[in-house]
Amino acid sequence: MGGAADRATAQADLSDDERRVRRAAVLPLAHKALICYGDLARYAELYNEASVPAAVAAGGHGDGARREGGRRGGKGGRGAAAAAAAAADKRVKTYSKAAECYNQARMLLPDNGASFSLSLLIVFCSASRSRRRQRLRAGNPSNQLAVLAQYCADPLSSIYHYYRALSVRTPFSTARANLQITFAKAVARWFSSDGGEPEGDEGVKFRAAFVVLQGILYTKDTYVVPSLPSSPCSARPRSLQLTLEPVLFPLRLSELPTLSLRVDDLFRTVLIDRIFTSDVVTKIVVTALSALWDARISRSSAAGQSTTTLSRTKTGSAAPQQLATATTSAPPGQAAPAPRVNLEPEALVHLLSLFTLLLRTSATETVELFSANLAAATTAAPPTPANPAQNISAVLRRALPALRILTKWLVAQLDYVERVTQRLEAAERKRVARARARGRPSTGTGTMGLGGSGGTADEGEGEQHEAQQPLSLDSSGSRGSGATPCAAAGRVSLAELEAALDALWTAYADYANSIKLAFPSAALDGAKALLANGGWLEEDVELLGFAPLRRAMRPADGEVVDTAGARIRRVGRDVHPNDEQLMRIFEGQQDALLLADSSVRQLPPARSFSRRAPH
Repeated sequence: MGGAADRATAQADLSDDERRVRRAAVLPLAHKALICYGDLARYAELYNEASVPAAVAAGGHGDGARREGGRRGGKGGRGAAAAAAAAADKRVKTYSKAAECYNQARMLLPDNGASFSLSLLIVFCSASRSRRRQRLRAGNPSNQLAVLAQYCADPLSSIYHYYRALSVRTPFSTARANLQITFAKAVARWFSSDGGEPEGDEGVKFRAAFVVLQGILYTKDTYVVPSLPSSPCSARPRSLQLTLEPVLFPLRLSELPTLSLRVDDLFRTVLIDRIFTSDVVTKIVVTALSALWDARISRSSAAGQSTTTLSRTKTGSAAPQQLATATTSAPPGQAAPAPRVNLEPEALVHLLSLFTLLLRTSATETVELFSANLAAATTAAPPTPANPAQNISAVLRRALPALRILTKWLVAQLDYVERVTQRLEAAERKRVARARARGRPSTGTGTMGLGGSGGTADEGEGEQHEAQQPLSLDSSGSRGSGATPCAAAGRVSLAELEAALDALWTAYADYANSIKLAFPSAALDGAKALLANGGWLEEDVELLGFAPLRRAMRPADGEVVDTAGARIRRVGRDVHPNDEQLMRIFEGQQDALLLADSSVRQLPPARSFSRRAPH
């Protein structure tokens, strides 16, 4: 007892800075211990003989069912029937204990321990006094959560957590390989002879199509064949001797427009029919944000790597990999490796489409419910007092967390969206100029040459350096147009990006007007007070350390770990769910004003926010 009292007295004598240093010193140990505890709980449940996977209990054939059911089931129908009968007497496997440990570890070090306060950096500087340095992997808990999702045959949650493991300040490198394998299996299964859209409701179909679309954006399944004058895309020469001007023949990229339209149609249906909960809708938009972030990071890192590769050639080393591909003969009957492809514009258009659908659906539902409530209130005797929470429809309730996330991203990334548009516009002007210089028809999308530049290796060192850049904005052509149909198939044009932005701004103006009509500012004083008191929401906690939204959501700048931790513990306890939704609505109105006043991509006067009902 005396020792405990002495330790408590010593703790009380510590200054705030010393207490933070000691706290941060044990964070890596606690983080690692929680992951280990989660692994132990996962293994205990995985090899528990008294339980069966959820897919087996439901009569499905998920990955987890194949993994564990295949070890005991006998051959033929009798073995399957016996296994099903045995599974009926066992409880369903649950990995809740492991998931809780992983989630606690993820929140403890959301992005390598420096998310709340710069004072935590003092610890890592002092810890480096020892010669042995431990590199923390902040994405490891999310990778383990993805493994749990695979056990439950939930590919949407699996790719969400894998992306979360990569979208932090210190990514978990193993998650990239796991994500590649997951996407490759999904894409191969979809495009197999007996694949395609699975049976089931629209929710099942959307999950499958969405995962495949994300898989194409991530894996970039392409290869290179020679450029043959006036030859159709399907022509396959017997001798695949590559020329200096190969053509990118898309295996899957040509499916992007059709698949994107299908995903949009299914997403609209699942929103209107309320098939998904708010958590699932949030996972969908965060996954799309992660895909865009990954494409953006890949483009930047590839540009830096290509400069190093070019400097090596000056010293007499081997030629760059992309140029070597262009001048190397491929074995007969095989395609040459593809140059790097970056689908940043495609990922951006996909994200904007999801955002637009959420805005349109929410605006329509809000106006309909507000009109019905208004008519009921005017005919009631005596008139009932207005309650703003009554105007929150079931669809809007599911969409508000995702809308808040996307709006925060848009406010913080307006300049980025503008830069993508400008780069795409400059790339198309460059292709037109090169096509004219070579006497080719000026279609706006020239033949996709090596690296998307359309040039040969002897056009100067500047052209050679550009040829090593990933096929990103410079290779984006109009879908199905251009001098080479194969090259342009599946790529986003400037006109398509501008059309997606115009649709987004129109939908956002309608949504903002409907929200302003149904939820006047005077009715949101309570939500304003909760936010002024530093209130957090569930998505703030879920997205701690999420790199694409850094400095866009909680914690606020200057908020220290002790204060943030106390507010995190109050999420979902002290505030009524309706008040939480009103907090999101109030923040959305404030963000709408920021967007309207922005000098970047400012809304035209015809689309400015007003009290008019959306058309």
